[in-house]
Amino acid sequence: MTASSELWQTWATLFPIKPVGNTLRRHGIPPAPKRRQTTTWKDFIRSHMDVLAGVDFFTGEVLTWKGLATYYVLFFIHLESRRVSLAGVTRHPRSLDGADGSQCVR
Repeated sequence: MTASSELWQTWATLFPIKPVGNTLRRHGIPPAPKRRQTTTWKDFIRSHMDVLAGVDFFTGEVLTWKGLATYYVLFFIHLESRRVSLAGVTRHPRSLDGADGSQCVR
């Protein structure tokens, strides 16, 4: 298993995706009525560009006194302005299991 897949598994564990429909039904909220599907993805993205952001990470090799060390960098990019926000840097992606990892992603 690569370090990058371990990092994504860690985030998936911290923030599991739950089906929205099941949660709404459990709280007695009926499903939304059927709507016409006239909006294309291109139009949807264009109309919501000011509130959308992408998230990704990359690794970088850093030369230290002890030799090369791999650092993992998490960042967000605001799609409309293309502004990049650095969310966190760590040498050990498994260290994101605790509260510091949750805070990093938030």
